[in-house]
Amino acid sequence: MLIKNLRAAHRWYKAVQKGDSFSEISRRENTSVNTVQRVIPLTFLAPDIVRDILRGHQPVSLTSDWLLRQTLPSDFEDQRALIQSLT
Repeated sequence: MLIKNLRAAHRWYKAVQKGDSFSEISRRENTSVNTVQRVIPLTFLAPDIVRDILRGHQPVSLTSDWLLRQTLPSDFEDQRALIQSLT
């Protein structure tokens, strides 16, 4: 689910950049506007965090559910510190 949400986040963010609204994306993707709004911030994870997730090297407790409940810091170092606190 985590990788699926990362892919969706990037796809949906590109759609927003092209001018699509959250409502348009949610209709097209058959999901809620709330889901689109909660998932898109995953686009802004530090590249090394995404790399580790794609390789399966993230902490076990770093799940999609956990990430979607967080307000992710914009600073990559702060993101790394937050995720390191899970281990």
